[in-house]
Amino acid sequence: MNDIQPSAEPSVETGLIGCRVLAIHPVFSSKVMALASVELDIDGIVMTIHGVPVIKAKASYGDCLQVRLPAHRTPDGQWQPSMELPQELELPLGRAILDACRERAQILSC
Repeated sequence: MNDIQPSAEPSVETGLIGCRVLAIHPVFSSKVMALASVELDIDGIVMTIHGVPVIKAKASYGDCLQVRLPAHRTPDGQWQPSMELPQELELPLGRAILDACRERAQILSC
C-alpha cells in the first residue's frame, strides 16, 4: 500500500493592482456617450485597454451611465465581450472611469 502524503497548503499571494484612466473621448451617439482608454497595472505588469464604452442605460430611477468592457461581433453577428475581468477588477475600473468623466465634465452623470 502506498502512503499518500497530503500536499502542503497552497500559499495565498497578494499583489498590488492599479488603474489609471488615460483618456476619455466623448462620442455622444444615441447610446454610447464616451470611449475610455485605461491602464491596468497588475503587480507590475501593465496593460492598456482602449475603447471601453460609457453607455447611457435605463434604471428604475431614470437614466444613468454604465461602463462596459469592449465588445466585438462574433461570426454569427452576436455581441460578445472582447475580454473578461474578475469582478474585483471590473467594478473599480468602472468607478474610476465614471469618476474621470465627472472630473473632466465631459459627460453628465446620473
